[in-house]
Amino acid sequence: EMLNMRAELQAAQDQLVEDGQEINRLEEQLAAAGAGAQAAAGDLARQAVGHIWEVEQLQTEAQKRVGAEVMRVRQLKAETAEQQAEITRLKEQLAVVNKGDSSIA
Repeated sequence: EMLNMRAELQAAQDQLVEDGQEINRLEEQLAAAGAGAQAAAGDLARQAVGHIWEVEQLQTEAQKRVGAEVMRVRQLKAETAEQQAEITRLKEQLAVVNKGDSSIA
């Protein structure tokens, strides 16, 4: 019976060693998976920062273009107002000339 107990004890110790090795292997896999997840998160964060920078650049460019278009529209309005004033002045001169022609006739 003592031999039987020693064999059982030895089997239990062998199983304990195997279980310890399995636990170590699983812990290593878990650590590797955690490192992989951290690396993936870092990559995603860098990509997000890159996309944010891209969007900011596009916004800045769009604001510059809008600002340039606003200035161009203001310039065209000013030119149109000048042209309208010139047309009004010419119409007034034409009216004076036409009035003078009708008084001669």
